[in-house]
Amino acid sequence: MKSLVFNQLLQVISYTKFQKIVKKYDGDKYKKTFSTWQHLKVMLYFQLSGRTSLRDLVTSLKSKSENLYHIGIGTVSRNNLSHKNKRSNSNIFQELYSELLNTMLGKKMIQKRKKFKFKDELKSFDSSTISLCLEIYQWAKFRKTKAGIKMHTLLSNDYDVPEMITVTNAKVHDSKELWKIPIKVNTIYIFDRAYLCLKYLYSLTQNRSHFVMRMKSNTKYLTLKNFEVSDLNKSKGVIFDHKIKFTGSKKDDYPETLRHIRFKDATTGKIFNFITDRFDLSPFTISEIYKDRWKIELFFKKIKQNLRIKKFLGTSRNSVLIQIWIAMIALLLFEWAKYISKNTSMGLKEFLSHIHENLFTEKCLVGILNHEKNQKRQDMLDSTNQQLSFSLGH
Repeated sequence: MKSLVFNQLLQVISYTKFQKIVKKYDGDKYKKTFSTWQHLKVMLYFQLSGRTSLRDLVTSLKSKSENLYHIGIGTVSRNNLSHKNKRSNSNIFQELYSELLNTMLGKKMIQKRKKFKFKDELKSFDSSTISLCLEIYQWAKFRKTKAGIKMHTLLSNDYDVPEMITVTNAKVHDSKELWKIPIKVNTIYIFDRAYLCLKYLYSLTQNRSHFVMRMKSNTKYLTLKNFEVSDLNKSKGVIFDHKIKFTGSKKDDYPETLRHIRFKDATTGKIFNFITDRFDLSPFTISEIYKDRWKIELFFKKIKQNLRIKKFLGTSRNSVLIQIWIAMIALLLFEWAKYISKNTSMGLKEFLSHIHENLFTEKCLVGILNHEKNQKRQDMLDSTNQQLSFSLGH
């Protein structure tokens, strides 16, 4: 019997490593018939199959009961799944994500999208708010009539995958999560102006990391030197390039000098003020680094539109965290699918549309993912042959 598409997708996840994580957190200590491994599969099916609710998920699984045995899942009830979402430790799935990410990066299974010549890694840090119903999610209240959570995310710009995610109540200020970011040498961290915390920025500089970010309009500083801006950089939008030093009550939080670059976007006419501790890169390159922060905005848009992280199967904080981490694991399965199919141009929406009706079929996963690409090639070939035939008078 051929392997089901669902099983083919899960081949990249090591059952042995996952069970070690489960054992670490006593994930199956009180299991009866529904293990954490089965829980992972059910929640991945929810992400990959286009289901929209707990009832819809369970109904869909019941309709495919003859296939559940072949993917290692027994009968799934709403009560069993709700209980598991509420009681399972979300750290299990967070660690699985980290384990899988490190494995895939180590084996070069994720496409690198580096566009700059310098060797430093680029990472963007930002947050995105997910609105929740206050009546159901009282623990996430942040205004009188609203509830919500924030996904604080550190994105690898080079690989377009998150390296760290913390989830807080929506009322938590973005800058409070800065100190949870693991500092890595030879890395440039990109921030918007909401993250202007001088002590944290200085910790990056001291640890041989770097930053590029926007400056707040009320920032107090002293200009020490005007660097000459080449005609080429001026033509690209650079207005000036200064060496500065912070002044004011918090000047000792960052006692060293910085660069202040003012840049005008040619398309929008908008003026940007950047600060950075990198003096060796051209001012236009600094502006391009900040522009690369747009990747994290696109990341949030992509996962909100295509993965199940806006409506949750459970109401507890733990249920929400589990669903978010399962969604991120599904994102890595997408990256793995691109790797094995060599279809590097495939988008997440395209991937999901290809597999969501085929999860319980015995088709070849690579064939499914490449069908549209091969069809486009064939259409182009047919069109070329028709034009050639016409031109030859056949």
